[in-house]
Amino acid sequence: MQRETIVTPENVVFQNSGKSIRNEATGEIPELSKLQFAAVIGISYEVPIGSGAFIEPDIRYALPLTSISGVTWKVNNLQFGASLKFPIFPAPQITILRDTIYKRDTNVVATLGLTKVRITRQKSDIDFKSVREGNVDHQTTTITENFLKEIPLNSKFEMSVSVVGIEKNGTRQSQPTIRIEEIETEEGFPLLPHVFFIEGSTMLSQTDVHQLTPEKASKFSEEQLPRNTLEIYKDMLNIIGSRMQLYPTASITITGTNNTINTDKTTPNLSLDRAETVRKYLQSAWSIAPERINTAAQNLPSNAANNTADDGQAENRRAEITSTETEILKPVILREIVRTLHLRILILCQILYPIPE
Repeated sequence: MQRETIVTPENVVFQNSGKSIRNEATGEIPELSKLQFAAVIGISYEVPIGSGAFIEPDIRYALPLTSISGVTWKVNNLQFGASLKFPIFPAPQITILRDTIYKRDTNVVATLGLTKVRITRQKSDIDFKSVREGNVDHQTTTITENFLKEIPLNSKFEMSVSVVGIEKNGTRQSQPTIRIEEIETEEGFPLLPHVFFIEGSTMLSQTDVHQLTPEKASKFSEEQLPRNTLEIYKDMLNIIGSRMQLYPTASITITGTNNTINTDKTTPNLSLDRAETVRKYLQSAWSIAPERINTAAQNLPSNAANNTADDGQAENRRAEITSTETEILKPVILREIVRTLHLRILILCQILYPIPE
């Protein structure tokens, strides 16, 4: 069947018929060729979907070589499609080869107190590996183990002690005469009863003085002081406080001074405040009665240093302690007794262990 149809616009018709269709006819195509030849070109791609099956999409184009009828009439074809392919042969059999490898490492140690050999496993690891080669699957299991082998250890202990004397020339004497030498030394350190303050200050924490709590003051002892003049000076207030406890009738006078320049000059009552600071420490840390401590104040000390030099100015910023009791400000005496014994003790120890196999 053939016909002519006006597709667009839709409101247009042929003039003669008043319709959008004309020359409509049906029948056999004249001079129809029963045999058609065409050149076909195409492409396809196999996609595996498992179990040996594939899906194969393809596209083809047909270029006709002959006409459909006696007139020039050729039809070109563009085709799309897909094929589903299944194997008709059985799937290959996979051969599995399994192998197990053991790796063992044993450490041998000798242990005291054992009566027989003891073996313990300390660590064990398992590693699995699979390698495919064609239709053969190689599966390897590797087991790594670490063992500790303890063997009995029998010990032998020998010790000998000998005493020899040492002569002055260094020679040893197997049958010495025991001689003990004792040397007593006594060293005195003068006590400087001055507390030096920084410029314009009355705070003990800004001086070199060691401050103790009442608990630590109760354990203070001159005999434990180091043999160093500067370190002894730092405990000067503690030495005076300790001695005033030993001599309950003794009293002291604290005189505060300043160097009359800069902030030392402009700070009101600075000298007296310095004396009061020292008095309060002796009362709080050493429990010295207030009536046993007198305070006084003046500008430059009675024995003032050179006030034009920096060192002299620093020395004049102080609080001086005086006492009518000589025991309070006497030098610190430290004694030491050294004993020497010219003997040597020789100790020989020998421990024998069997060599483990």
